[in-house]
Amino acid sequence: LLAHPNAWQRTTAQRLLLARQDTAAIPALKKLLGGDNPLAQVHAAWLLDAHGALDEKLILNDLLKQGAGGPRVEEHAVRLLERWLPKSPEVQA
Repeated sequence: LLAHPNAWQRTTAQRLLLARQDTAAIPALKKLLGGDNPLAQVHAAWLLDAHGALDEKLILNDLLKQGAGGPRVEEHAVRLLERWLPKSPEVQA
Protein backbone atom coordinates (compact mmCIF):
# COMPACT_ATOMS: atom_id res chain seq x y z
CA LEU A 1 0.00 0.00 0.00
CA LEU A 2 2.99 2.34 0.14
CA ALA A 3 2.56 2.70 -3.63
CA HIS A 4 -1.21 3.29 -3.47
CA PRO A 5 -2.40 6.42 -5.33
CA ASN A 6 -4.52 7.44 -2.32
CA ALA A 7 -2.49 9.41 0.25
CA TRP A 8 -4.51 8.12 3.19
CA GLN A 9 -3.76 4.52 2.21
CA ARG A 10 -0.03 5.27 1.87
CA THR A 11 0.34 7.16 5.13
CA THR A 12 -1.74 4.63 7.06
CA ALA A 13 0.42 1.80 5.72
CA GLN A 14 3.54 3.74 6.69
CA ARG A 15 2.18 4.47 10.16
CA LEU A 16 1.28 0.82 10.76
CA LEU A 17 4.66 -0.42 9.54
CA LEU A 18 6.39 2.11 11.76
CA ALA A 19 4.30 1.22 14.81
CA ARG A 20 4.92 -2.52 14.40
CA GLN A 21 8.70 -2.13 14.04
CA ASP A 22 8.75 -5.46 12.22
CA THR A 23 12.20 -5.99 10.75
CA ALA A 24 10.79 -8.68 8.45
CA ALA A 25 9.52 -5.82 6.28
CA ILE A 26 13.05 -4.55 5.53
CA PRO A 27 13.66 -6.67 2.38
CA ALA A 28 10.33 -5.58 0.89
CA LEU A 29 11.09 -1.94 1.75
CA LYS A 30 14.48 -2.19 0.03
CA LYS A 31 12.77 -3.59 -3.04
CA LEU A 32 10.35 -0.62 -3.07
CA LEU A 33 13.28 1.75 -2.63
CA GLY A 34 14.78 0.48 -5.87
CA GLY A 35 11.44 0.48 -7.67
CA ASP A 36 9.91 2.96 -10.04
CA ASN A 37 7.14 4.45 -7.89
CA PRO A 38 8.39 7.74 -6.40
CA LEU A 39 5.76 7.82 -3.65
CA ALA A 40 6.61 4.30 -2.52
CA GLN A 41 10.32 5.10 -2.68
CA VAL A 42 9.97 8.03 -0.30
CA HIS A 43 7.84 6.11 2.20
CA ALA A 44 10.19 3.11 2.03
CA ALA A 45 13.25 5.31 2.55
CA TRP A 46 11.89 6.91 5.71
CA LEU A 47 10.76 3.53 7.07
CA LEU A 48 14.18 2.02 6.40
CA ASP A 49 15.71 5.01 8.15
CA ALA A 50 13.45 4.44 11.17
CA HIS A 51 14.55 0.78 11.26
CA GLY A 52 18.22 1.78 11.07
CA ALA A 53 18.49 -0.14 7.80
CA LEU A 54 19.26 2.78 5.49
CA ASP A 55 22.76 3.71 4.43
CA GLU A 56 24.17 6.21 2.00
CA LYS A 57 24.80 3.59 -0.68
CA LEU A 58 21.12 2.65 -0.78
CA ILE A 59 20.16 6.29 -1.15
CA LEU A 60 22.78 7.05 -3.79
CA ASN A 61 22.12 3.88 -5.80
CA ASP A 62 18.35 3.62 -5.49
CA LEU A 63 16.82 7.02 -4.76
CA LEU A 64 19.20 9.14 -6.79
CA LYS A 65 19.67 6.84 -9.76
CA GLN A 66 19.84 9.30 -12.66
CA GLY A 67 17.01 11.42 -11.28
CA ALA A 68 14.47 8.70 -12.02
CA GLY A 69 12.23 9.63 -9.10
CA GLY A 70 12.03 13.30 -9.85
CA PRO A 71 12.69 16.37 -7.71
CA ARG A 72 10.54 15.31 -4.73
CA VAL A 73 12.42 12.03 -4.34
CA GLU A 74 15.72 13.87 -4.71
CA GLU A 75 14.65 16.33 -2.01
CA HIS A 76 13.98 13.51 0.45
CA ALA A 77 17.21 11.76 -0.55
CA VAL A 78 19.23 14.88 0.22
CA ARG A 79 17.54 15.24 3.60
CA LEU A 80 18.30 11.61 4.41
CA LEU A 81 21.93 11.96 3.23
CA GLU A 82 22.73 14.92 5.49
CA ARG A 83 24.07 12.77 8.32
CA TRP A 84 26.72 11.21 6.05
CA LEU A 85 27.83 14.49 4.46
CA PRO A 86 30.75 15.21 6.83
CA LYS A 87 32.24 11.70 6.54
CA SER A 88 31.41 10.34 3.09
CA PRO A 89 33.33 11.46 0.00
CA GLU A 90 30.62 9.84 -2.16
CA VAL A 91 27.93 11.99 -0.56
CA GLN A 92 30.09 15.09 -0.77
CA ALA A 93 30.58 14.50 -4.52
